[in-house]
Amino acid sequence: MRALAAALAAVALLTPAVGLAQPVSDASGPDTYLQLHLGAVFPRSSALDPLDPGYDVGGTFGARFNPNVSVEGALAYERAEGSSSGTTLVYQDLPFTVSLRLRVPVQRMELSGLGGVGLHNPWLTTRLAGVRTTEHATAFGYHLGAAIAAELWPTTLVGVEARWTFLDPRLDGVRTRLDTLRIAATLQYRF
Repeated sequence: MRALAAALAAVALLTPAVGLAQPVSDASGPDTYLQLHLGAVFPRSSALDPLDPGYDVGGTFGARFNPNVSVEGALAYERAEGSSSGTTLVYQDLPFTVSLRLRVPVQRMELSGLGGVGLHNPWLTTRLAGVRTTEHATAFGYHLGAAIAAELWPTTLVGVEARWTFLDPRLDGVRTRLDTLRIAATLQYRF
């Protein structure tokens, strides 16, 4: 229930920003966009050491205030799995994030940096000798990232994004670092 209330609060905070977005009057494009991403997630903390790289898939809705500044809301799913000494560890996260993106248009390309906060729902599942245990938490984290994208058409961009997520939930009563690095291909449609 807390997770639902926190997600609704994040959406309520994002909604007024979308209403303030102004149309962009130059050739850089319209003021809102949808972006899909598909990529790899690399566990970057000691609690996730046994994990191999996994996958990440998600979508983003963004509102541009001008050609250089936008606010985004995103929902994603990431999963990584690995084995060590007969123990299998599975990491899953369902983050809802809000980001501020700063862009630098360069001809038919754009470079961008982003940062923001997210409500994360990580699960750590351990399997050892047929016994399965799962730990779950809901926690706030933050992220930083950079991207490069090229214009395919005036309303469509394709690119690559790297995002480092910092997360420190309480699992089984113990603070556990669950940092990850995501590198993903992106496809953005402006409307």
